[in-house]
Amino acid sequence: MKIVRDNAGAGLLVRSYERGRIRVRDQYYDCPLIIDRHHVQAWLAENIETLDLAQLEPALADRPDVLLLGCGAVRIQPPQRLIADLGARGIGLEVMDSGAACRTYNILACENRSVVAALLA
Repeated sequence: MKIVRDNAGAGLLVRSYERGRIRVRDQYYDCPLIIDRHHVQAWLAENIETLDLAQLEPALADRPDVLLLGCGAVRIQPPQRLIADLGARGIGLEVMDSGAACRTYNILACENRSVVAALLA
């Protein structure tokens, strides 16, 4: 499924998402990844249930206003401690399935918002 056309002012956008695979520009990723308007990188996370702040540090380096957490095929609640830690840093957390996270990321990036997405494929 094609999500959105590239918008030059928006920076990096997710071109498509299907279960187990995310496309950014012409590169396909079949692993968890972190994307913001300027960078895309592999992410060393395996599941949401055990996710902690240390695993999210690469996503938080530029101090985004919003972190979108894509859980894969279905939404999974992250640990309460993680939610509290992000709130203490003033970072909004939105948790959703990865398809919804990709679409939401693209919308916010096109609005030039300070957003980063951490996505399980």
